[in-house]
Amino acid sequence: LILLDSLLQEMATYEDEKTSWGVSHRLNVNQQRSEQHLLPLLDKFGATLLLCYANKNLYGCDYEHWFVKDKQSDWKIEFSQNNTVFHVNVDCNPVGEHWTRQEFAMTSEVKERMKKVCGATNYSLALRNCE
Repeated sequence: LILLDSLLQEMATYEDEKTSWGVSHRLNVNQQRSEQHLLPLLDKFGATLLLCYANKNLYGCDYEHWFVKDKQSDWKIEFSQNNTVFHVNVDCNPVGEHWTRQEFAMTSEVKERMKKVCGATNYSLALRNCE
């Protein structure tokens, strides 16, 4: 943890990241963002989904960035960061080099879970404690 702490101090978002460590473990969904911007995009996903990851490096630390991607397109849902804002994002930006761990069907249960995490803001990029 000492190494992690020293690495995070170099990050511009250190204080924002640090505050997420003490928050209760719940999703803290931004309802307005979820309903107006993200939920309509879930209809872009097809019948088959992929559980994927890409190898990333942040401040000298290697990690696996996991996301769920549509099999037939670039649509994906992921926990991400935009400047100092940590949130779940849905987009169709190409993911580049990545690996698929599992293929699965877009069942009603899967879509319901995706709806529940849309707009979530409470997770730690450093501790990787997202869904």
